[in-house]
Amino acid sequence: MHNVLICESDEALSSLIEQYCQKKNYSTKRVYSGKECQLQGYKGDFSHLVLDIETKNHSAFEVLKYFRINYPNIQVIFSITSEKQLKDLDLKSEDLKRLGVQDVLTKPYQIEDLGRSIEGAKAFKDWRNIESQNALSEEEEVDAQDEDFTRLPIQEFYSGNTTIFDLYIRLGENNYVKILHQGDFFSGERIRRYEDDKKITHLYFKTQDRNIYINFINQLLEKVSASRKGFSFSQDPQ
Repeated sequence: MHNVLICESDEALSSLIEQYCQKKNYSTKRVYSGKECQLQGYKGDFSHLVLDIETKNHSAFEVLKYFRINYPNIQVIFSITSEKQLKDLDLKSEDLKRLGVQDVLTKPYQIEDLGRSIEGAKAFKDWRNIESQNALSEEEEVDAQDEDFTRLPIQEFYSGNTTIFDLYIRLGENNYVKILHQGDFFSGERIRRYEDDKKITHLYFKTQDRNIYINFINQLLEKVSASRKGFSFSQDPQ
C-alpha cells in the first residue's frame, strides 16, 4: 500500500495528483510548504514524497535533506519546471540519485508518468547504463543485532562509487552478510545482481556510521547551499 505525501506549490496540480492517487487506492496527504511537509513526515509513515523544486518555507533541498537523514526509506520524486533549474544549481542526475531521489519529472508531465514513478517502473533512465568496475572485497557473513542497522533502498547504490561505510545485506533476523568494506570501489553490475538475482530491495549500514552518512549528504548539498542564499537546515521540523 502506497502512502504518498504531496508537496506541490501548484494547487491545481496538487489536486490532480491526489485524485489520481486516490483512484489507485493510495493514501495521500497534501501540503504546500516545506515546513508543513517536514512536520507531516515527522507525524506520518509515508512511502513516497512528491516534492516540487519551487517549495518555499522551507526550500525543497532543505526538505530533501531532512527526509534523507531522518527517513531514508521514503522514495522521493522530484518535480521541476525545466532542466535549467538543475543546471543552474550545478546538479546532475548522479547527485540526485545519491541523495535518494528516485525520479525527476519535468512539468507539464503526464499524470501516468507519476504513477509509473510511484510504482518504480520509470526511475532514472541512465541507472542501467553504468560501466562495471571490479569490486575488491569478498562477502563475509556476520551475526549482529537488527537494532544496530539502518537500511537504505538499494537503488541509491547503483552508481560506481567508493563505499563510504561497510555495506550489508540482511539474510534474516540478526543475520547479515557484509558485501562491501569502507573504501571499496564497487560496480553497478554487482549491486544489480543483488536486486535482480537475489531480489534484495535494501542495503544496510551500521547505525553508528550515521554521522558519516549525514556528512555525505551535507557534502552533496554544499553546491546547492552556495547557490541559494539563506539555505539552512534543522532536523527539528518545528
